Amino acid sequence: MPPRFCWCRRPKQANDLATQKPEDSPFAIPTTNLRRNFQQPIQRLRDGVLGALRDSVLPAYVKFTTFLSDEYAAARAH
Repeated sequence: MPPRFCWCRRPKQANDLATQKPEDSPFAIPTTNLRRNFQQPIQRLRDGVLGALRDSVLPAYVKFTTFLSDEYAAARAH
């Protein structure tokens, strides 16, 4: 296990990821530089990525934040 000081910032970092809008997520960055001449396929791809972030990735970070704060940190405190 990593030392405690390595983990003290993790709950805040995970929460920051979990609570942002999908389009503001660092996971969405690849969708911002797509070629303009493929607009319709790119929009479908971007919508799919943002939907996956909204429906799966960000809720997983909410659970991860809870785990880090409530379970992992508590176990490391002893």
